[in-house]
Amino acid sequence: MPLRFFSRGRSPSKKLSRRSSSLSALSRSADQLPSTLAQDYNRIDLKLSEDQRATYEDGAWRVSGSGDVGTAITGKIVHADQKLLKKIKSLEEENRKLRLKTELLLDMLTEKSAEHQMTEQALKQLRLKCNG
Repeated sequence: MPLRFFSRGRSPSKKLSRRSSSLSALSRSADQLPSTLAQDYNRIDLKLSEDQRATYEDGAWRVSGSGDVGTAITGKIVHADQKLLKKIKSLEEENRKLRLKTELLLDMLTEKSAEHQMTEQALKQLRLKCNG
């Protein structure tokens, strides 16, 4: 007669797995994906203080709220843009000057190479006359 003190004859119950809907953009259909991504990345909202917000839309920052801070921020952005435009213009001018210098140096090198070849040919002809 077998002893059944420790075994009850049943196995422990298995836990049921939960199914949750994924919030990932990868699980969305191909039709929905471009529109949802465009909505997520075309607009940036920043909360500057309790009553002020900054929004980036269509390539420009817009500050909304009360007080002079919105105007000051917009002014700083415009001032920074003007500085960057001046820097871009100066760099483009420097780039143009450097290209011109490079072109002049290449012309000078070409001229000296041609002179050297002509001198070499003249020397060969003189040597042939003297030895000939």
